[in-house]
Amino acid sequence: MGGGGGGGGGGGGVGMSPGPPRFVHPAHNVTVIEGQEVTLMCSVSNLHGYDLAWVHEESQSILSIGRELHTRSPRLSLRADQVSSALTISPVLAVDRGYYMCQLNTQPMTSSRSYLQVLVPPNLEEWTGSYLEAREGSSVTLTCRARAFPPPTITWRRSDQDPIFRTPRTVWAIEGSQLVFGSVRREQSGAYTCSVNNNATASLSRTTHLTVTYAPVLWLGRDRVSGKKGGDVTLNCSSEANPPAQHYWATTRGNVTSSHKYRVREERVGPRTAVLLTVRDLQDRDFTTYHCHALNPTGHAQGTITLYELKERVVPVPTPPTPPYNREYRTQSVR
Repeated sequence: MGGGGGGGGGGGGVGMSPGPPRFVHPAHNVTVIEGQEVTLMCSVSNLHGYDLAWVHEESQSILSIGRELHTRSPRLSLRADQVSSALTISPVLAVDRGYYMCQLNTQPMTSSRSYLQVLVPPNLEEWTGSYLEAREGSSVTLTCRARAFPPPTITWRRSDQDPIFRTPRTVWAIEGSQLVFGSVRREQSGAYTCSVNNNATASLSRTTHLTVTYAPVLWLGRDRVSGKKGGDVTLNCSSEANPPAQHYWATTRGNVTSSHKYRVREERVGPRTAVLLTVRDLQDRDFTTYHCHALNPTGHAQGTITLYELKERVVPVPTPPTPPYNREYRTQSVR
């Protein structure tokens, strides 16, 4: 920066008072959030024709000299007069963070430093997404990676307030950009929210809905059921699966469907589906083996129920015993 003219000269103006140049606007630290506007001020008394210059120390960039900008950035503007210089940055970016030196080209050089702190709200850089489907037993990783300044803390929780893990110990929250299930279980299906917070700007959160799929599991009410000829009987099995299973009944003669002879229906009971088969007007051919099937894209399960005839037992009436013959007993005297 070129040399300045020394010269005295009297006068009542701020820039014309006697004495060497002196910074009258104290160095100051400014904190702004990225995207906002900031103005850095520098005022000098007794300028005596010296030039004020702005320098960004971190980038070693001369931003202005006197009333002229020395940068092509459209985000910077300068307002300068005989005693002050105001550097405006709009919008502020994270790269603008650092020390700004207001310099006077005196010999030796004199300066005043101000620090611009730029806070960066959390910005999501990588995220698993709103929905993720995985098979039971597979490894699952939920990712929520964000950039912020100060560096953020990322915390995972279940949206329903249940623990994330129950064994070997109960864990309600996990810190870090990734939530890992080494072998995911069906009960870990649910919504997981990652919260990003740097305690300086607005927080950010995202929720991923994890769906764990698994093959059907089948339960039988009883594996042996009895019925009487001419009567009706209902066979019962239930399944749990994700996605929900399709069900059907079959015998050795083929699949069983609803008709005047059979009634097939399903009832949802919590996470399970009960599958009921009613056989009407039982006849000899109905006493056989029935198979309950449950299947979905991940697997198949089958249960077997044996229907047998309940026959009435005829208990014979016992014949009364024959009364004993009459006998005569004589008493013999002892001599």
